[in-house]
Amino acid sequence: MHNNAANQDGDFFVRQLMIHRKRIYAFIMALVGDSSDADDIMQDTAALMWEKYFQAEEITNFPAWGMRIAHYKILEFRRKNYRKKIQFDSELLDSISEKAASVNEKVDIRFEAMKQCLSNLDKKSRELIQSRHQKGQTVKNIARLYNIPLHNAYKQISRLHHQLVRCIRRALREEGEVL
Repeated sequence: MHNNAANQDGDFFVRQLMIHRKRIYAFIMALVGDSSDADDIMQDTAALMWEKYFQAEEITNFPAWGMRIAHYKILEFRRKNYRKKIQFDSELLDSISEKAASVNEKVDIRFEAMKQCLSNLDKKSRELIQSRHQKGQTVKNIARLYNIPLHNAYKQISRLHHQLVRCIRRALREEGEVL
């Protein structure tokens, strides 16, 4: 996906970490169950990812790479804190880790389907959906922003949601996935 030699300034790494941080954190949280511990592990994971990034040949799946590093950081955390808390045995942790990675692969497929479906919308429709969901705007604010009656804004956003859901379901069926 990228050549690290061309990204020595770390811009690619920072962008990818910002995009995928929540997914990596959710993976950690699923395995440790404590937000304070998950915060510490995420910090250690990000630091090790930064260190390893410049040594890696090629990273083709940034979130999977980050979750693999997080997995090792969780194991390290467990060894250090074994006596402090009740711990899962290693087999259970590995099983949960594999399941979480599998779920993340499905999220990737669904996310790609959603991106493709969004790109199929005209510019105004895409802006309406992004205003509502990426920017967290209320429908009332969107109506005011786009100078459309409130009831029309609700109707348009609802219609676009239905259109996106149909498109995503169709794309997932073509990939052999189920929504």
